[in-house]
Amino acid sequence: MAGSGDEALYSRQLYVLGGGARRLAGAAVLVSGLRGPGAQAAAALVLAGTGRVVLHDRGAASTADRAHQFLLGESDVGRNRAEASQQALAELNPGVVVTAHTGELSEAFLASFQVVVLTEAPLEEQLRVGDFCHAQGICFIVADAKGLAGQLFCDFGERFVIDDPAEGDPVCAAVQHISQGNPGVVTYTRTEDSHGHLFCNGDLVTFSGVEGMAELNSQEPVPVRVLDASRLEIGDTSSFSPYLRGGLVSQVRLPQVHSYEPLRWALAKPKIRVATPEELPRSRSLHAAFQALHAFCGEQGRLPRPRAPADAERVLELAQSLGVQQDPLDEDVVRAFASVSAGDLCPVAAIVGALAAQEVLKAITRKFLPLDQWLYFDALECLAVEGAAQLTEEDCAPRGSRYDGQIAVFGAAFQEQLGCQKYLVVGAGAIGCELLKNFAMMGLAAGPGGDLTVTDMDTVALSNLHRQLLYRSVDISKPKSVVAAAAVRRMNPNVRVTAHQNEVGPATEPLYGDNFFRRLDGVASALDTLEARAYLESRCHRCLTPLLDSGTEGPRGNVLAMVPPVTKPLGPAGTPEDGTFPLCTLRYFPTTIQHTLQVGCAALAQHPAKKPWHLCLPFPFPPLAMARQWAAGRIWPQLLPAGSPSSSASPVMDFPTPWAWAGGPRGHKGGLSQCLTSASPLQWARDEFEGLFQLPAEHINRFMEDPAFLEQLPAKKALEVLEQVLGSLWERPQDWEDCVRWARRHWQSRYHDAIAQLLHTLPPEHEASPGVPFWAGNRSCPHPLTFNPDNEEEEEERHLHLHLGAKQAAFGRVGLWTAPGCPGALPPQDTHLEYILAAARLFAQAHKVPPCNDRAAAQTILRSVVLPPFEPREGLQIPLTDEQEAQAPVDHRRLAELTQDLLQRRQELAGSEEVQVPLMEPIHFEKDNNIHMDFITAASNLRAENYGIPPADWLTSKRIAGRIVPAIITTTAAVAGLACLEVYKLVWGCQDISYYRNSNLCLSDCLLLRIQPLPPPTYRYGGREWSCWDRLELRAVGADGQEMTVQEVLDWLQRTYGWTVTMLLHDHTVLYNSEEDEETRAQQRAQRLSENLKDAGEPPRRELELLYVCEGEDAEDEDTCPPLLCSLP
Repeated sequence: MAGSGDEALYSRQLYVLGGGARRLAGAAVLVSGLRGPGAQAAAALVLAGTGRVVLHDRGAASTADRAHQFLLGESDVGRNRAEASQQALAELNPGVVVTAHTGELSEAFLASFQVVVLTEAPLEEQLRVGDFCHAQGICFIVADAKGLAGQLFCDFGERFVIDDPAEGDPVCAAVQHISQGNPGVVTYTRTEDSHGHLFCNGDLVTFSGVEGMAELNSQEPVPVRVLDASRLEIGDTSSFSPYLRGGLVSQVRLPQVHSYEPLRWALAKPKIRVATPEELPRSRSLHAAFQALHAFCGEQGRLPRPRAPADAERVLELAQSLGVQQDPLDEDVVRAFASVSAGDLCPVAAIVGALAAQEVLKAITRKFLPLDQWLYFDALECLAVEGAAQLTEEDCAPRGSRYDGQIAVFGAAFQEQLGCQKYLVVGAGAIGCELLKNFAMMGLAAGPGGDLTVTDMDTVALSNLHRQLLYRSVDISKPKSVVAAAAVRRMNPNVRVTAHQNEVGPATEPLYGDNFFRRLDGVASALDTLEARAYLESRCHRCLTPLLDSGTEGPRGNVLAMVPPVTKPLGPAGTPEDGTFPLCTLRYFPTTIQHTLQVGCAALAQHPAKKPWHLCLPFPFPPLAMARQWAAGRIWPQLLPAGSPSSSASPVMDFPTPWAWAGGPRGHKGGLSQCLTSASPLQWARDEFEGLFQLPAEHINRFMEDPAFLEQLPAKKALEVLEQVLGSLWERPQDWEDCVRWARRHWQSRYHDAIAQLLHTLPPEHEASPGVPFWAGNRSCPHPLTFNPDNEEEEEERHLHLHLGAKQAAFGRVGLWTAPGCPGALPPQDTHLEYILAAARLFAQAHKVPPCNDRAAAQTILRSVVLPPFEPREGLQIPLTDEQEAQAPVDHRRLAELTQDLLQRRQELAGSEEVQVPLMEPIHFEKDNNIHMDFITAASNLRAENYGIPPADWLTSKRIAGRIVPAIITTTAAVAGLACLEVYKLVWGCQDISYYRNSNLCLSDCLLLRIQPLPPPTYRYGGREWSCWDRLELRAVGADGQEMTVQEVLDWLQRTYGWTVTMLLHDHTVLYNSEEDEETRAQQRAQRLSENLKDAGEPPRRELELLYVCEGEDAEDEDTCPPLLCSLP
């Protein structure tokens, strides 16, 4: 059932993993080795909902384990690692069976698992287990982390089937034309939100809804060759009928079969995954280094001592003796790797463990291409940073501390520096939790003078629990920052962490001012809105505070390092695509499921909506949008039919009233004109919801309270509101049966009558101009629906085959997915009845009528409803563009009549004792309300069926309508680990840009790209070159010990830089302007800096950033001079 507990918990993850996620609950996974990487992998698998996770480790937990194994408490030291970790992991997700195993990994024991993960196991153990798993068809993964390097290996057997190898949904486009030829050329219409090429060479596609060249509709999937951004070559169409109009071309994803070599063979001839060819020699050197390390351990019975040159040289000799290197061995890489291989770093463990967990999820869900077959990762550049490069064996020797694994890499003095750090973490969501966990393990702010502040305005929600590991079900509704800070203290009681529940923005500058930011050593951003990110970047830029900005969307993530004055500032984020479409498209020419939903999304643009940070990856929208646009009253015809309140029709008749007939109050954007497009059904559905259940209630309540508010509105808007109020009063139900009848009339007006009227006005054969069909290209000719309260499985099958084709229908039930207990990928079996029930319940709620959940009773009522036959209106004018509708004249006479009639009706209602005040209950759309989503999904899919658009399932509709960003624990854990590697460099005070890295991660392809940030831009001003980080700093204390006057500031600039200033400003306040008259200039020069600001109404500040224009400079130029920062006494 939609909205079940599982769906609510895993919804963000389901959007990433697709239909294969249903296999997780039945999977059994063994994780062997419960140090850092194993703990991270196991935690991710438990949070993801894997059915059974078995922990294996034969070693005892040590004090040093607590710097990278976050599941262990102080009391667990000395206990078996697997047993000590079991309870903490079980608490992460009560729905997962977590057990511990401390014996040997016998073949009988291994045979019960679908996936086996070995972390930090000896090579002999890896080979033995790998051979067995390969022979038995068990997916086998090796994950290892040593110091600043990591290793990952996958063997998924000789025949591993991948159901869906790619991210996102298959693309779909409206056909504009198909030529007759060999090959035939398909011209398609790109969607408004598409970027680059929709299709790739070799993609398989099917066709549906094509008129004329109908032979294509029944074809098997055919490969395409891309000609350009809107044309494809397909097979021979020379014998087909001429293309007439319409149709969709849809990408088909077929399962792929891949074969993998066993570990024993893959060691000698490794296939290594790299982001760029330049990385391959380094990865091959690491491949040899890891094997040499195993040989060293076998020879010496231990790992190389930290920073011991003799041990590093021995590892190098062993690597050279292996003879498996295809490229010259990078000796510096091997030495550096060996010199810190005894170290254990939480960030590296997080990265390696997260990548291993993602490969496990691929093995279970058959979603995304698995790693083929090796991946190597390192951050050895950290060792070349000034300070780290000079460390000795003594500096890195163990101290009996929990941080010994980190000391082995960076030394004891560095650990003390970590403890003194002052950091701000903004956001305690998925990335924020991982950052805080890493900081606790690293010992950041765990020493004298240290301070870690975390701020987040949100509270813990159920959907957070599958990827935000600091929270449990008992924490739901509690402040995230408070719960997260308490979890940090449990992990490391020495961390000095403070929780805030504030937004970091202009309103909180008194709390998070310049002094606050300047005392920080760094800021870690885990924000999910572009606006908040841009503000935080501007504050850090102004205060010269390092910023690490992280973000994810699904399996993709990145980390950007902004290090003053070393790197380029992050800069303003690009304007994100808002997911909205032109109203003319939504009204008349919908072609995708996005359009039927998008109307509602456009309405929501008025509200603050969370957007994926700076990735902003586009994703498809389903048919819901148009439904909401229509209901929001944005798709009403320009003329009302007979039967309106102003006619003589009886209100008791089951006849479409103007409210139902037109689809919304006149004046709203929509109506029959909306029907001209197959615009996104999901957008349309969102507006439908708002126009039926929110706006009418708000307007009628306000009208009953104060009818004079209409006088403040433009005439067109006032008429629209009056008609909404009229419709609400006309349709007031007395009981549940009235609500069902209203829903039935409304269904008829939306999905039959409005479409029938449209086709009467613009019939299928209508021509835009002589010889040019009107219904062609991106205009899909719709068809009316016939209501059937009993439309069950046969309607579902008919819809599937009609729109996807017989071949794709066969794949539909496999490729499209279903969450446990949720509706399937296809439209609900009885979409018509689902719409009626959802609409009637919402209508009842809005009118304060008790609802009823009896489906059979509703069907009985529906069978008794008799509607008059549809009679088209003649001469109806339908605007084809937004401009035409905007120019439509206002009927002032009708406005006056409605105002008078409604004032009289208001008096009658106000005098009635039976009327409840407020008269109606506005219903605001909530994505987590199942009834709301039932309506949106049904309305959208019905609209989609009108226009031959493939439907969207319940969860897909929820993602699009709710603007939910797909998320998964593996990506967030890996991204947080990458960010913390940059923290190490900041703590060293690194000022060399070559050591910093911006990271881009794509777990669906197992790709990790780390590149050097760009240097800061420079410019010339006043005869010298300036960096974008440069600023002029002035302690604005005058000769009298008081705050400087404007004249004194002008004199300082003249004396220090030789600049004659003609204009001095603070934001938009002019402090001095040489073009004013002499008296005004004298007054300006004599004023103290803060006096002028006080006169301008600005809040008092102790630090001012001033801008200026000098002689010979164009006052219109922007950002051409370094800012002047004045510190007031």
